[in-house]
Amino acid sequence: MRRRKSFFFLTSFLLLLPPSFSAATASSLDSDVRALLAFRFASDPAGHLSSWNLSSSAADPCSSWLGLSCSSGRITRLVLENLSLAATSHSFFPSILLLDQLRVLSLKSNSFSGPIPPDISTLRALKLLFLSHNSFSGPIPPSFSSLHRLNRLDLSFNNLSGPIPNLPPPREQRAREDAVRLGG
Repeated sequence: MRRRKSFFFLTSFLLLLPPSFSAATASSLDSDVRALLAFRFASDPAGHLSSWNLSSSAADPCSSWLGLSCSSGRITRLVLENLSLAATSHSFFPSILLLDQLRVLSLKSNSFSGPIPPDISTLRALKLLFLSHNSFSGPIPPSFSSLHRLNRLDLSFNNLSGPIPNLPPPREQRAREDAVRLGG
């Protein structure tokens, strides 16, 4: 029964995709969608992300889901600011880390808490990261230094501690000047 429901869900989803989507693109987008739905269930008790569902007539997440942008059939931008989203990092970051083509991540001005996971470095395409005005705590992961494409980093107004990781030049100075205020 469970397999039948999964097959029906996937078949319905694939029928809604434009003909230009290849099977590989659909598979990648499908895993991005699963990650986003896990994030929604972990962090949105107030229902601000109600557009994130596949049962509506506009089920293409790239065109109808709040805060998303896509390129080549993958989620590349996730901007969810000031939505009263709330969760500990342990409950929502694992799903975000599955979005391996993410270039922009902005979760500022919400109520996220807990440590920033060291494996944030798996988001290798990340160029802009805005996590300010939350309640993140603990040390800033040294793994930020391996995000070679990172241009902007805003961790201000959290409860973070420790040294700012060495970022690849010329990004290091910009990140320090523009963004990182520890302890808020």
